Amino acid sequence: MGVGLTPDSSDTIMIQIHLPHKALVRATVYDTFWHAYGVRGPLYWDGEQRVYPLPTAYSDSEASYYHSISYDSTQRQYLYKLEPFNGPGVELEIQAQARGIPFWIGKPEGAYIIHGACKIKEDVDIWGAYWDVGIMKSDLKLPDGRSYTFYGGFLWDRAYHRVYYSDSAAGTGCGAPLSFTALGIQGENVDMMILQSIKPAGCPVQTPVPFQHQGRINFPLLGKDFTFDHFTYHDNGGLQPDSHYLSGRYAGGEVNLVGTVFRFWPPQWHPSQGVYWDSTLRYVWGRAFIRWNGFLTLEQDTIWVKDWIGIGEFTRDEPGPGLRGDRDREMESKLMIAVAPTPFTGKVKIDYSIPSDIGNPADVSLKIFDPSGREVRSFPLEQLLQGVPLFWDGTDSDGRRVSPGVYFCRLAIGELSVTKKVLFLKPVKGRRHK
Repeated sequence: MGVGLTPDSSDTIMIQIHLPHKALVRATVYDTFWHAYGVRGPLYWDGEQRVYPLPTAYSDSEASYYHSISYDSTQRQYLYKLEPFNGPGVELEIQAQARGIPFWIGKPEGAYIIHGACKIKEDVDIWGAYWDVGIMKSDLKLPDGRSYTFYGGFLWDRAYHRVYYSDSAAGTGCGAPLSFTALGIQGENVDMMILQSIKPAGCPVQTPVPFQHQGRINFPLLGKDFTFDHFTYHDNGGLQPDSHYLSGRYAGGEVNLVGTVFRFWPPQWHPSQGVYWDSTLRYVWGRAFIRWNGFLTLEQDTIWVKDWIGIGEFTRDEPGPGLRGDRDREMESKLMIAVAPTPFTGKVKIDYSIPSDIGNPADVSLKIFDPSGREVRSFPLEQLLQGVPLFWDGTDSDGRRVSPGVYFCRLAIGELSVTKKVLFLKPVKGRRHK
């Protein structure tokens, strides 16, 4: 996967390539749609080096396009071509230069990493892989004669799975895995890679080791690289989340980022329903292109993150409506919470609404959590029942001031709840300007 901009930043290209199945390209200079080019078919070895004088594999199907991938092991460079068989068509050529330390996920001979719980049988997918990340140049030629050059970043994923693909996951197989998050985030001198899998709600499978939770941060221009396994990742919920939150510490410093999706693939993640332990559970697969903001530190330096581009692949699941009654769904629809930081006071304003027919008032709670899920602050019940806005001053239940960053505010009635992200900021010193 890759994202690139023209030199004047006026146009964007987003690329997804899955050898040997298909190539998906979206460029704003072309139009606003994703285009899938017919390149299904087996891969062949280019022994005659017709494409590049390098080790090359290519697709030679009966479709209208073919594509090839070459690798220069001495330079850690990937070369990709998409071309029409005959006549005019879109032409795409990519030069991708890997940088930094590869992100290794298991090994071909083991030990493997648990990628996710299977949906058809009580089993898990285990996998090994490596990711190469770096910078890329993409040349795009359109049938009308226009041509464009894009510069950006890429993520190359070479993976081997036990039960992920059609021969082992479909039909009488184990089923594709749930639920995982795979993220790549790139700045000028930072490459960040994140992998996390969690066991779906109610899944009975037992494993001898935890599901995967590992990351890496590279600073390629400085020649520094770090494992980043002590992170916390959340999103804003649902089957197609559009906000993502990443924080944690590593040997060189800390990370605190918020990501907002600017493009999905596919545009709508259509859910399927039913797994072996729950016929009502719904699940999806999808990819997203994300802009990240926040900060990270490296030793004594703070690196401010503004609109860094990230790419991600996700599976998500949630229990279906059959697990809850009509009254529960109606009650949850009436829960409302809105939060807004006030930088000049250093407080967060919390507006909320509670249904009048809640039954037992003691079931109501409003709490603040940090990104790791630890409870930071709980508001007294008598305050909540007054129905007036609350103000959180950035202290925990013991009166200690917390660090600025991302937190979560949850309003709950029994097992029903609604959660909103809270950005707690340091008070801004000085006078306000009109």
